[in-house]
Amino acid sequence: MLIKRLILSASLCALLPLGTYATETVKKNYVGPTGTAIFNGKTITYENINGLAIFEGDIVLGTVAKLQAAAAQNDGAVDSVVVTGTNVRWPNRIVPYEIGTGFSATMVTRINDAIRHWETNTSINLVLRTAANAAQYPDYVRFQSGTGCSSWVGRVGGMQAITLESGCVLGSVIHEIGHAVALWHEQSREDRNSWVKINTANIQAGKEHNFNQQITDGDDHGPYDYGSIMHYGRTAFSIDGILPTIEPINPSTATIGQRTALSSRDIDTVENIYGKSQNILISSGKCLDIHSADAINKVNGGRIQTWDCLNGTNQQWILTADGYLVNQNGLCLDVHTPDYNAKINGGKVQQWACNGAINQRWSINQNGQLKSANGQCLDVHSPDLNNNGAKVQMWVCNSTVQQTWSVQSQNQRIQNYWKRAEHLNIEYGAISSSAIQTYWLSAIWQFQVTGDGYVRIRNLWKPNEYLNIETGVIRSSTIQPYWTSAHWKLVEYRDGTNPETIDGQTFRIQNRWKPDQYLHIENGVIQSGTILPQWHSALWIIN
Repeated sequence: MLIKRLILSASLCALLPLGTYATETVKKNYVGPTGTAIFNGKTITYENINGLAIFEGDIVLGTVAKLQAAAAQNDGAVDSVVVTGTNVRWPNRIVPYEIGTGFSATMVTRINDAIRHWETNTSINLVLRTAANAAQYPDYVRFQSGTGCSSWVGRVGGMQAITLESGCVLGSVIHEIGHAVALWHEQSREDRNSWVKINTANIQAGKEHNFNQQITDGDDHGPYDYGSIMHYGRTAFSIDGILPTIEPINPSTATIGQRTALSSRDIDTVENIYGKSQNILISSGKCLDIHSADAINKVNGGRIQTWDCLNGTNQQWILTADGYLVNQNGLCLDVHTPDYNAKINGGKVQQWACNGAINQRWSINQNGQLKSANGQCLDVHSPDLNNNGAKVQMWVCNSTVQQTWSVQSQNQRIQNYWKRAEHLNIEYGAISSSAIQTYWLSAIWQFQVTGDGYVRIRNLWKPNEYLNIETGVIRSSTIQPYWTSAHWKLVEYRDGTNPETIDGQTFRIQNRWKPDQYLHIENGVIQSGTILPQWHSALWIIN
């Protein structure tokens, strides 16, 4: 499962302090008179700094003049500055950018390194905006030289600046891009008081409001992340730069405020809110596919079919949090409007420009059915179920094999927590945990989400085989879709003994058929059995 975090649903701007710290140890800001406004129904305190209304120490709501004008027109409320939902996200995970003049060669390198860090670790693409493609990208980020390190949060529309001084270190640039992508500060979560302690006595006089939990229009998701690059440091707004103002609770020794790299949970948050490209398979093992010429040319009304899984972009889909199935070409899975309204069996399914219409909304249920918002199911013409080019259509839901779909993850390895050098692998026909070469397909697995909280774990080397319990032994074998012995639940493991620095997420892998059994290493052999909570041999890192 993927870990989500607080996602801002407003277009704001974050103004960060300068510094050369890998860990943010001191939070500085410009001093200005304070004022108040009603924001989403709550009274907040902001500081007037060079005409900007700044709250929580480094978040710019806009100009004070604009805030006051909006308040005057709306009885004190300034909800008009808020943009909600997918509006703050960048379409198709593409963030167009320009690099302005006035930067030193060192700073340009730093910006490019930060861009490379984002592109290497996430599916976000930062595309250089030029005269040739400017019309295609009216909304874009411009890195510009100026005072401080600052960025708007989320996609605003038109040009939005990421302002950087020469003192903005690489981690700060990565952080600012995070704001532009739509990440918010971790310590603003509603559950933060269970994870951090605020030492009010150590906070600079008049700066206490920077630790208020004032924004309610974002979403808290998943466990709290001390290691997030979006977290305050221990001495933010400290009276002397030494006494801690914000401290972790569990464990108290956790590092917060790092400015080195995106944490694994930062990465998973971005992948979750923007969506990972995945294959969607019908029960026969064929992939949901757009006719290649239609996909390339982005033809509205392009043909939807099933085909052998070839990992082409025309078979890569993102099921967004809002329920849209978006192909990697940027178009949506769509039901022909008259057929959608009439709920016609055999109704046309097509690709179409994403427009937010109800006939582009989908959900996957516990039976693996992909249901349209009109209640019908995505269906494959049954006589052609096993053939390439089979027609995909709408039909009344009936729980048959031609309506049983699964969502397949990208390629991943399964690493043992106890023996870090070992990965789950098919070796000489048996499942083993062993040292591997990075190019071994036998050690690469894909997770097919069945829609009921469980996954099937498929081997890339032997794509017809799945991880399975057979006659009490862990095997990789061909299966029937209904075999619960081949269904597994990824149960996230997290406590004070679980390091925050591992690359990936740590899970127990629980069998559905035998729910008291978990995948583990015992006496050098892969087994599925009952375990004790402290057994690290039953912990797996998926990366």
